Amino acid sequence: MLTEQNLCVGCYEPITNPLCEECHIKQIKIWLEEQALTRSKKIEIIAVIKRALPKEVMNKNICILCRKHALSIWSYYFFLVSARVLKKLGVRQAILKNFLEIFDNHHNYNKCDILLALKGKASNNVY
Repeated sequence: MLTEQNLCVGCYEPITNPLCEECHIKQIKIWLEEQALTRSKKIEIIAVIKRALPKEVMNKNICILCRKHALSIWSYYFFLVSARVLKKLGVRQAILKNFLEIFDNHHNYNKCDILLALKGKASNNVY
């Protein structure tokens, strides 16, 4: 029996943490509240992240947290795009390091992959 697999529209990897873009954005907003950034910078970061994410939805399953939105991207892709946005917008290195520590530990991503992607050496073309 074949089961339907949810794939990320950004990189076509399986979505293993079924959270929607909006629930991921909420996580970033909570994290941003603790950062020493101006309110306008925080708003800009969220806006740029939202623009950088794919708009396509190709999955039928919905988010396990909000139960409102369909799945489109997996957590690794979302946080990789977010890290690149932070770097592009010139946030201080300490803030970027904190971001990687918080979200790498929470999701068990390979920090080397994220750092390589931020340097533009990753194989996936993200953001």
